[in-house]
Amino acid sequence: MKKYVYDYILSNPHVSIHEIASALAIQELETLKLVRILEKDGYVRMDSPIPLSQANNNSCFYSATGKEYGN
Repeated sequence: MKKYVYDYILSNPHVSIHEIASALAIQELETLKLVRILEKDGYVRMDSPIPLSQANNNSCFYSATGKEYGN
């Protein structure tokens, strides 16, 4: 499942946990766990947080770092 999350982030830079979970049909808590592992392993990074607003209900977005995914 980690590879699917990584591939989704790679194809959709600046994406939120909610968007990833929805697109891949997995629970948000599981998505967050997998993204944190990918972040720790250097495959993804959290983008600079942006302020919450009426148009934006999320401040944390993720993008791939460019490191090639390996098992």
